[in-house]
Amino acid sequence: NVTVLQVREDVFEEQEEKDVKTFERISMRQHAGTLKGFQTVFSPDTAGTINEHVRVNGHDALALCTVERNFIEGLFHKSVIRQLCAQASYPLFILHE
Repeated sequence: NVTVLQVREDVFEEQEEKDVKTFERISMRQHAGTLKGFQTVFSPDTAGTINEHVRVNGHDALALCTVERNFIEGLFHKSVIRQLCAQASYPLFILHE
């Protein structure tokens, strides 16, 4: 079973929250046999929050998607995948965009 975890630093705006809920409903219908559910957590420490979620919930592995960034974005972005690779004691599956 798959659980989708979203870690956000800030709260949703009204339209954004409606869009996310619509996506969740559609996904749950289309993947009813595989998808266990969605969870949103608000935290400034994305990598630490993901790592703690996997540990506390006893998940077997973690799948992450890379995001293509331009040069300027790359200078200021702290890689969550890189941080998790250093922390994780479980298998990581990295899916490239």
